[in-house]
Amino acid sequence: MSKEFPLKAFLRAVSDSRAAVRLLSRSLSTQIGQSGNRSAGGAYLEAQLSRAFYGDFESAGFKRGGAARVLNPTRRAEANMVAYEALREVSWEDVLTRGTRHYSEGFSRFCDAKMGEVGGALLGGGGGSGGSWPEPLLRAFFGAAKGVWLVHLLAWCSHPPVPILRVEKGELFDGEYMEALAEDGEGGRRAAATVRMMVAPGFYVRNGAVKCQVICSSAGERRKIVGAHAGVVLRKSEEETVDRSPRR
Repeated sequence: MSKEFPLKAFLRAVSDSRAAVRLLSRSLSTQIGQSGNRSAGGAYLEAQLSRAFYGDFESAGFKRGGAARVLNPTRRAEANMVAYEALREVSWEDVLTRGTRHYSEGFSRFCDAKMGEVGGALLGGGGGSGGSWPEPLLRAFFGAAKGVWLVHLLAWCSHPPVPILRVEKGELFDGEYMEALAEDGEGGRRAAATVRMMVAPGFYVRNGAVKCQVICSSAGERRKIVGAHAGVVLRKSEEETVDRSPRR
């Protein structure tokens, strides 16, 4: 990984994107008549959203099998950083005035594709009984889509791009690469804990990893989520740990 890789910006983007996806899950819960609390049902929505948003993250521009437009790694990193800087300050009000395409065609296509996936999978093809998305839900969707897109842009500021870290249901809990979200505060570190659900993917960075977030079960016990953060575990020689709590 390049020494110039914007690690702090990447970690901040991961934390912000997780908070934005969480907010969207709560907005969706309200829209489909659930409580909106971050319970097992809320965790399921959040996991589904993460699966939708981060699908094909490894591909250039989120296009499965797509090729990078800029072949030179240094120039590609520079182009992605420019795109990141241009988009990160774009607000919902800006989008209402000019639309997403004005700021980025790639981001606009990403929003269209993910809105279709989310609407089809979680809202039965629409945003409500009338098929339209209310503005609060659209705003939350924009925040989540923008957050994930910014993570993608920064991941592609490295050569090779930052790898995503995913885990499947049934895998044994590994505290080096997973963060268990549990109400008892033990983080799912009991013996024989297994992954019941991945809520958010992680990433391999430098000599460590941004932990993926999971719900664990042990001896058939169901656990509720009460909080989350993005953390990066690096080798001790690095003497660097980042722990950011998402903005509420």
